[in-house]
Amino acid sequence: MKFTIKNFGCRTNLAEAMEWAETLSNNGYIYTGDFREAEILILNSCVLTKSAENEVRRFLNKIKGENSKFVILTGCLTSSLKSIGNFYIVENEKKGEIPFRILEEFGKLGGSKDFKLRARANVKIQEGCNFKCSFCIIPQVRGNSRSVEEEKIYERVKDLVNKGFKEIVISGTHINSWGIDLKPKRDLIHLLKTLDGIEGLKRIRLTSLDPRFLSDSFIEELSNISKIAYHFHLSLQNCSEKTLKNMNRKGSPEIYSHILNYIREKFPDACIGADIIVGFPGEEDKDFEDTYNFLKNSSINYLHVFPFSPREGTPASSMPQISGDVKKKRVRLLRILSFEKRKEFYSKFNGRKLSGIVIKKNGDKAEVLTHNYIKLILNSNFLKEGDEVEVLVSPENSFITKDFVS
Repeated sequence: MKFTIKNFGCRTNLAEAMEWAETLSNNGYIYTGDFREAEILILNSCVLTKSAENEVRRFLNKIKGENSKFVILTGCLTSSLKSIGNFYIVENEKKGEIPFRILEEFGKLGGSKDFKLRARANVKIQEGCNFKCSFCIIPQVRGNSRSVEEEKIYERVKDLVNKGFKEIVISGTHINSWGIDLKPKRDLIHLLKTLDGIEGLKRIRLTSLDPRFLSDSFIEELSNISKIAYHFHLSLQNCSEKTLKNMNRKGSPEIYSHILNYIREKFPDACIGADIIVGFPGEEDKDFEDTYNFLKNSSINYLHVFPFSPREGTPASSMPQISGDVKKKRVRLLRILSFEKRKEFYSKFNGRKLSGIVIKKNGDKAEVLTHNYIKLILNSNFLKEGDEVEVLVSPENSFITKDFVS
């Protein structure tokens, strides 16, 4: 029996999907990437932005007539969507039960099947968030921060390394909050030091980091962890002091500048990225210009830019909104800036050899992601997904596109 998992949104969803897929594969179910040929379809939804929610709803409408499939809907959309068609709804807090519900329904179908969802393994270390940013719906749909026990994470990573994974990606709603609810309390640095000692693990990559937790001591200790990938993505959200205050985020351009400069000092070759929201209620032209100029002159190398999307039930949704045309213009300006900064970063490594992981294979083309987040395309019939390689960076193999700017 074939199954597939359609993920929307964050890397936490990817980490969850990987665990479900492994359990099902170990019980004889066959994974397929094509939902049209799957008999079991799991949808892991996202509502972080309105466009993310709309994407999920469009897909639900697309498959509504697929009565031949066993469809499970889970994830953040389930908090507002109680029933749809004949789909099974599994709330966020119960999503870990999904593979076992399928086993109850259809039984064990045989021995373990070969399975590898991705070339790199996403590992969920926590879920939920304790903060109350005025724009964010996630604490309402995922709840407060809940940490996975250290022993479980350690055993999970060891198991993944034994299965051939060279790189793990630390995932969660707010990974800096890992350990604060454990007894005794722990912190992210403690966990990373523990994982750093696992034999056979080559690289630990972090997902989004909260600048409110990036003290000098945190960055200093991070620089002493040998397997950390030189790639740091920060949830800055904005770089205007006024807008940050309206977002209910503790931060300022001065604090951000110090953090970025200290990361660059400790990790000279690191690729540094940031999430940025534009068009937040009350963001005037000067506020946007402050953000633009800060980012332009900073050591950031790429941006994930989002137009503000009001989420019902958040304080920001009831604030006076900025027009869509203004948002679109500002998004485009920052995405062009991101393209130029990424191109500049890539060029600094021309002629240098960097280590990387093959993350995708298509015929004789291998896509490699270096430890510092440079994408390279190689011609090779011999490489396979998950292989660790040393690659000479050149303008011919550096992969960067401007398609997303328009």
